[in-house]
Amino acid sequence: MRMRKIGLVIFGVCLMTFLSTGRLLAEISVTAAPRITTDGYYDDNIYFASRDAISDFVTRLAPGLDTSISAETWGLDVDYELQQVFYYHESARNSLNHFLDLDGSVDLPGKWELSVEDSFIHSKDPVQISRSIGAISYENLKYDYNEGVVRLHRSFRDKGSMEAGYRSMFFKNRSSLVADTVNHFPYVDFRYWVRPQYGVGIEGGANIGLFDYSDDFSEPRGALTLFYRPGLDTTVNVRSAVSSMNFSGTTPDYDIYDFTAGVTHAFSETAGLTVGLGYYFQTRLHGSGLDNYDGISYQVRFHQDTNRYSLKIEASKGYDEVYFDGEDLGFSSCYVVGFDLDYALTNRIELSLESSYRDDTFPYAGGWDEKIKERTWDVSMEVYWHLTRWLDAGISLSHWDRDASETDYEYLDNRAMFTMRLSKEFTW
Repeated sequence: MRMRKIGLVIFGVCLMTFLSTGRLLAEISVTAAPRITTDGYYDDNIYFASRDAISDFVTRLAPGLDTSISAETWGLDVDYELQQVFYYHESARNSLNHFLDLDGSVDLPGKWELSVEDSFIHSKDPVQISRSIGAISYENLKYDYNEGVVRLHRSFRDKGSMEAGYRSMFFKNRSSLVADTVNHFPYVDFRYWVRPQYGVGIEGGANIGLFDYSDDFSEPRGALTLFYRPGLDTTVNVRSAVSSMNFSGTTPDYDIYDFTAGVTHAFSETAGLTVGLGYYFQTRLHGSGLDNYDGISYQVRFHQDTNRYSLKIEASKGYDEVYFDGEDLGFSSCYVVGFDLDYALTNRIELSLESSYRDDTFPYAGGWDEKIKERTWDVSMEVYWHLTRWLDAGISLSHWDRDASETDYEYLDNRAMFTMRLSKEFTW
């Protein structure tokens, strides 16, 4: 109940702000887009099991409605989908699921903008929510997942910007052993160009984790970045960051110090490259007896957008903190490489390709004295046809593969899916 109140409070604050503008009824436009989606797929490992995989044919029927309301100074979009899922063999997994997305913003006096985003899922069907939420809730349990953010933003035109916000996540009834997980993250981000060539950035926040199965934690964070622009298309930055992880119980605390330098260059309005190099080290506190951990970090990111295609390529190495997935293995030294391509084959046919490889080393996960290593690879392809103005069809193939030193964390899964969607947009 407490976690649901968080979402209601966020929504209530934004709704009251909309009402307080006094311009709620001025020049409103409304767009409603009802839809119905049906898909069928074959999955050769529906539980993402490390052994004795179970395959099945699955059918989903999902009516939905996307409603947008907008005026000169505010806008609100609400998207709801009701999804009925049928398993051919594992009929105990049949479920009725709910998906709700909310996105709104309002202009405030003094060039401020308040915005809110929220996504809610009530389901018992496994959902690949993200990489970090991938391997959980594959038992036959109803769960609630909610992720949202509220932002207060002010732009100083070409001088910079200021933003204060609050992110939250809760995962209720994750499994029979792990009931609830809650994450709070208040933050501030300030960037200002003191002169046309010189700028400064200040970041602060606190990562708070609440669990009913392990130690809670609070992790204050701060960072200082200096910017230099030798030309209109190039920005050089030097960044120093520190965070302090404090657990409520016997789990050893630690600090992380991270120093990076990088260059961002825009080849055009639609293409750019970022290159960075750095060093981080983690210090264990309070006489835990565990070794410190350090390493080199780097990142290379390229993007290009044209009328025909959109391409993103990334290669990076550094550290991560994994406390909100099904394994909760903590601090990780990792590297990632991947790409994302969207390509318009014709005016009616679109191709999407996506692949990534991630290598994680968790130095203290196995009883705090044993390394656990994971290598995760995923690749997907989708071809989408716009058959008519109202009817679309798609075929997708996906592959997930995780190899781990702890075999319980491994899985191999392949999926082939066919989708059809009927939708129509109405505007008033």
